[in-house]
Amino acid sequence: SGLTLAISLLVLASTAYWISSFQIQNLRSKYQHEQLAKIYRQSVERGFRPDYECHDMQKFADVFERRIDQRIILGTMPADRRMLGVSHLGGKSRDITAVLFVVKDQPVIVFVDRLSGDLPDAGQTDPNSELNIFREEKDGLVYCEVTPAAEPGIIRYFQPD
Repeated sequence: SGLTLAISLLVLASTAYWISSFQIQNLRSKYQHEQLAKIYRQSVERGFRPDYECHDMQKFADVFERRIDQRIILGTMPADRRMLGVSHLGGKSRDITAVLFVVKDQPVIVFVDRLSGDLPDAGQTDPNSELNIFREEKDGLVYCEVTPAAEPGIIRYFQPD
């Protein structure tokens, strides 16, 4: 009766609180700062496949408009570089977007975020590997290219739409 209803409501409220706490903690862990080189290595280990293959530049621009309120596209790249697609690999903010490329047969990731979401380890060589991280600010955005190459090979092709 009344006691049974009170106990049922208490159990229901406790369960709902536990589930929401778990989901919030799970979101926090995905969007806490992770080293870009670590995210790169994990992506390569999982097969280096994008969440979304996007070769239409208008759809590509739409993705960025939804995520960071700016439309960007890729300019024409040399034949030895190709975009695989867009992924949401985690990082410092929920808005950071990763674009996966193959440059001269090597996997490369460019992370794009608002300048306000800047990443502290950007522009640094990863001491635990042969990866380099190149950082560039353009049009209120920050681009971080993670690559095994000695020089950035992709950032310069990102441009406003």
